[in-house]
Amino acid sequence: MASKLGFAPFLCIVFILLKLFGAIDWPWIMVMAPLWVGATIITILLISIACMNKLRRIKNNKYFSEKQSGQIFPKSLLRK
Repeated sequence: MASKLGFAPFLCIVFILLKLFGAIDWPWIMVMAPLWVGATIITILLISIACMNKLRRIKNNKYFSEKQSGQIFPKSLLRK
């Protein structure tokens, strides 16, 4: 079974080899950039999706809808 190496890990390996052989004089944080940039983008996307999902749930929640004639809580939750 052959495993395929993605573009970002391949680029990171190339940058590491160039750094170790002295072909580039970059700081190590920039040499590892192909890995952390991808992880950062994925993290931002996941946080954005979670926030949009939470906002959609709040918007569609029956406890916060205006259909209940101004009541904050449904009558079934209030004490008698």
